[in-house]
Amino acid sequence: MSGHRARALGCVAAGVLALGVLAWVLRRAAFGDVDPLSAAIGAGSLVAGVAALVVAVRTWRWQQTGIGDLTVRLADAVGRAEQQARQQLLGGHDRAIDVEFGFQPAPAHNAVGAPRRGRLGEVAAYYQRLRPRRLTITGAPGAGKTVLAIELALAMLESRAGDDPVPVRLSAAFWDIGAGEQVEPVAATQQMERWLVAHLVNTYRFSERSAQALVYAGRILPVIDGLDELDATDSPGYASRAGQALRVFNAYQRYRHKAELVVTCRSAQYAALTADNIWIEDAARVEIRPVDVAKAKAFITARVKDAARWHEVLTAIRRERRGPLACALNTPWRLTLAVVVYEQRDHDGAFLRHPSELTDPALDTPDVVGDHLLRLFLPAALGAMPSQPYDPDRVHRWLAVLAGYLNRNAATGCSLGGRALSGTDIVLHELWPLAGSRRPRIVNLALLAAIWVVAVPIMLTQVPIGLSLLELLGASMPALALSYSVYNVWFLVWPEPQRLNLGRLRTPEGRRQLMVGFALGLAPGLVVGLASGLGLGLAYRLTSGPAGLSVGLTYGLAVGLTYGLMAGLAYGFMEDAGTGTRDPRSIIDGDLTFGLTFGLAAGLSGGLAGWLMYGLAVGLTYGLALGLTGGFTAGTVGLRYVLLLLCTRKGSEHWLPWRLDRFLTHCCRAGLMRTAGSGYQFRHRELQDYLAHRPVP
Repeated sequence: MSGHRARALGCVAAGVLALGVLAWVLRRAAFGDVDPLSAAIGAGSLVAGVAALVVAVRTWRWQQTGIGDLTVRLADAVGRAEQQARQQLLGGHDRAIDVEFGFQPAPAHNAVGAPRRGRLGEVAAYYQRLRPRRLTITGAPGAGKTVLAIELALAMLESRAGDDPVPVRLSAAFWDIGAGEQVEPVAATQQMERWLVAHLVNTYRFSERSAQALVYAGRILPVIDGLDELDATDSPGYASRAGQALRVFNAYQRYRHKAELVVTCRSAQYAALTADNIWIEDAARVEIRPVDVAKAKAFITARVKDAARWHEVLTAIRRERRGPLACALNTPWRLTLAVVVYEQRDHDGAFLRHPSELTDPALDTPDVVGDHLLRLFLPAALGAMPSQPYDPDRVHRWLAVLAGYLNRNAATGCSLGGRALSGTDIVLHELWPLAGSRRPRIVNLALLAAIWVVAVPIMLTQVPIGLSLLELLGASMPALALSYSVYNVWFLVWPEPQRLNLGRLRTPEGRRQLMVGFALGLAPGLVVGLASGLGLGLAYRLTSGPAGLSVGLTYGLAVGLTYGLMAGLAYGFMEDAGTGTRDPRSIIDGDLTFGLTFGLAAGLSGGLAGWLMYGLAVGLTYGLALGLTGGFTAGTVGLRYVLLLLCTRKGSEHWLPWRLDRFLTHCCRAGLMRTAGSGYQFRHRELQDYLAHRPVP
């Protein structure tokens, strides 16, 4: 049974139970015990809630649209995302080096029809000739593997026919494999399908039903980027995470044949896997070749303003084709670094450095040349920005903190709450373990304790203290609210971010989802209100006579309607904040907004309860305390980001800027970082490693 169907049926049962309880109360109570107006309001409200729930049960079957329309929608979304990613990887330019690649046959089980060589501009035609269409792209660090994969995806989208699959790029680092030594085709196919469905839902904002329809219809071509990022070692073997992934790829089928896919991996890691007798079967492995002198000259000439300044560099790499400078500049990444560093100008237009520095005999190895370029790259990239609000040394230190955290996660395989911590992606709402796995949660508990330390003495001075049923009932409500919040804060390690989507009112699909959510929030509110009203009414009846039951039911229905309406609206407009967003900051904003809305609902219902039971002072105090607690509970994801910033102030071990989101966005504009789905990545892994090992500029 699906989650939506189970929730809908559960709410229907709750509504029926509430009607039964109301009927029993009306039948048992003597005339005058129950206010007829209150009873009528309660009965009408419950009937309306049950009617809304009937709509919810029917809506779970509703299908969005046809497969063809869904495919077109996905192709447009993927095209826009990959075009942006390509521009970021090329440093804001539109010219990529037309790198060449050669076919490197595996020991056995190669794809049929693989040409011996190809190049970037013809990669789509190369892929189309493969049978089956399974391609493994390998190369040295910085060789352009991701750019080649993106070029393939964009070329396939440009020429895509109606039934052709849409190439969808996924980061291997986010895949929780969990494969054993033996992987059956059915299990492997289901695992790949679940991964693809989750990616379509989380990244491209498809409903789960629509994503499943696309995947099951074979309209998705997985382009899996960064197989080498699954393991911290340069020599993964058969039992490594990458080895497990290869076993899943080899068993992944579409009907009777191996399913289509594209995978990128560094050459050294893939060679180590092959040496341990594990590789992607029925695929063509291609190796990106180093950039030769002619292509390096063409790239530099196309990207610089004065090619004559680069004469000494071009002469050096032409004369010593195996020298340190030529070997250092034989990848698109290193060539891009050199151009950015030595094309930087001051405000008067004068070049700050001359490329002839690269011919210095002190730069005697490719690694030394690379470190030299990386050391100058950060201030050069920042200096090219029209406005620079950050000091380059501080930018270096802040990025080094993030790079060190990612590298530690990758090296140790650290996990928290059953989830592996990323070694490549900076996701704002999942970054809080950087300050410690417990410290942000302890601060959160301290904030909750501070709220109730102030609220409890105020309420104790306004309410009678005793052990009567009424007093125990009044004390149990804040205790339950606080206990639930403590549980969420401490034991819910990875809460899901939520947001309010007011745009649902614009479409029929959105209005149906709104009705479902409204019913899911309204019905429990009415049930809780009626149950608490009945309990309070019985307590009042013991102390105040038969009229107490009427007072209790009136109170319960008032609180239930207040909470039910507010919670119904919140749940009706609620959706996963990480779904379909390409703006990492919007997840935090959406979750904090949802937390405030939920806190308002809790505060209104709690304040009304306190006012009816003990007066205005208690109502205001209890409403404010419960509202803040509810906001902390519902907006946990956004709050933990705020707590991360509180725990990483200057002087701490992990100093980060207050406006971390703004800082990372600025780094993306400068070409130091790039966006990847709902997070950020360093523009290149080599830059991340350099900063992690050199925290001080």
